[in-house]
Amino acid sequence: GSQKVIVFKEVPQLGSLEITKDSSNYSLTDNNKDCYSLEGTVFTVTHKQTGKKYTLTTNIKVDDGSATVKYKGVLKDIPVGEYTIKEKQAGKGYVLSTKATNVTIVGNKTSKVTIKNEPDNDPVIILVNKTDKNGKPLAGAEFTIKFYKGYFTEQEIISGKAESAFKR
Repeated sequence: GSQKVIVFKEVPQLGSLEITKDSSNYSLTDNNKDCYSLEGTVFTVTHKQTGKKYTLTTNIKVDDGSATVKYKGVLKDIPVGEYTIKEKQAGKGYVLSTKATNVTIVGNKTSKVTIKNEPDNDPVIILVNKTDKNGKPLAGAEFTIKFYKGYFTEQEIISGKAESAFKR
């Protein structure tokens, strides 16, 4: 006289994604946090099969002893499958990457990806003309150009405040 009903429910497999941002040029970015930061890099992560989009922001500091501080972001409990990662917003001082990265999310695991960014080195073109008070060119003038790691006003450089940041 009794009936047993059994219901099967398919539980979707879930995994996680961890993206770590790194610099591609340590000579510019090492110990130069005033000009460069990988914190706040924003990615769009798109599931290839469903088209569902997720946003991931690198806001977790990675303490690996590196002179350039890396940051990571994590997406937890996302469906397994193939994903495409595209950078939507670069960190301070870095060039926005146009490269897409593919990753496979596996159930109950964290897929880890490290993406390196090119620092924007803000190339400067300098044209210097030395002239007399009448505007006539003066030959043989010499100039010194200095590179400081950080942003400094002319007054800070003249006062000597920037000397500790003098690099080359």
